[in-house]
Amino acid sequence: MIYEPTDSTPLTTPAVVFVDRGGNEWRVTGHAADGDVLLACDEPCDPEDQGDGPSFPWTLRSVQSWFGPLSVVEPGSAVAS
Repeated sequence: MIYEPTDSTPLTTPAVVFVDRGGNEWRVTGHAADGDVLLACDEPCDPEDQGDGPSFPWTLRSVQSWFGPLSVVEPGSAVAS
């Protein structure tokens, strides 16, 4: 399912995973001070995007803008590789 900002997907559920156009998986990590959903990509597909330490927290809007479209993988569904 392609994510649209008007979707009713419960984004506060940490089990929700977003998959970007490159196949990277983004998980919900919390909320920014303004309430925007924060995402992290723990294991980028491109080795050059991988680094040491925790993933940089991106806002959902930023991920959608830079790496979209995003697909939503709901809890219990298999993530397509």
